[in-house]
Amino acid sequence: MPKNRTLSIVLGVAFAWLVVATIVALEVWPRWPETGAGWIALVLFGPPIYVLTEIGSAWLWAKSGVDAIPAYARIGVGVVVGGAYLVLLLALQHAMGA
Repeated sequence: MPKNRTLSIVLGVAFAWLVVATIVALEVWPRWPETGAGWIALVLFGPPIYVLTEIGSAWLWAKSGVDAIPAYARIGVGVVVGGAYLVLLLALQHAMGA
């Protein structure tokens, strides 16, 4: 029987994976995968892409790394990055044949 800490970590990772996969699935809604390979790609690539974007946004908004940049400039950069992310999602949706 695994230790309680190990079990907690495994359950936490499983829950996080479920949450991330759900968020990714909702991001591409209403364009759902139509094949088994599409669902496999969604489950395999969706969460790592989501985690990378979260890490990138955490780095962008971290106080220690951007103290020299005024708040309004950070907001502007955030809007540009968010817009680029939206364009990327729309391009992927278009590439998928929507």
